[in-house]
Amino acid sequence: MVQGDLWKRWLIGDLRDLRDEMEGRNWLESESFRAAVVERFMFVTAYVSRKLLEGEELTVDLVERTWPVERYRCVRHPPPRQQFRISRDLKRWWQPIEDHYDLAQPQNGSLKLPTLCNLVIHHFAFEVRSTDPETIEIYFNSDYTKDDALNMIPLKTYVEFVDEVAHDQAVFFTVDRKTNRQVRHRTRRLDLL
Repeated sequence: MVQGDLWKRWLIGDLRDLRDEMEGRNWLESESFRAAVVERFMFVTAYVSRKLLEGEELTVDLVERTWPVERYRCVRHPPPRQQFRISRDLKRWWQPIEDHYDLAQPQNGSLKLPTLCNLVIHHFAFEVRSTDPETIEIYFNSDYTKDDALNMIPLKTYVEFVDEVAHDQAVFFTVDRKTNRQVRHRTRRLDLL
């Protein structure tokens, strides 16, 4: 990958743009505006984060870190993607996630960076919900996981995730003896010497 630092700088810009939008009038007044801003932010940053991962620009510490999510088990298999949207007026569309997942019984779970990014990028269900401008939750899964569970991550947690990716800096390098590839670390580990 060329210019990993440039991609990280763009992530910092995306974080700044999100925070600017969160302080604006539209954020306070419009749930649909909040949903659109969050959806764009998540797709762009998940893609950039995965690009940094695939370019081996991230430390092993960050790649192996887990991020907390809530999981909701599937209670009724969802239909194909084309039939998983409903509308009463053909203007506002939504996914009937309550009909297919047990939102009353959340289970604690966690996702590592590669899985989190792939689920967002290749989502089947994706819905941003906000009861108020401060409480925003993102529900998502993929074609591969739709029959098992739906994940939920609070926007606050996802922003922390993006901030960690954007500011991830290696200070110590080792070589994986099995793959002969460089491994980046956030701190110098004496047990590896």
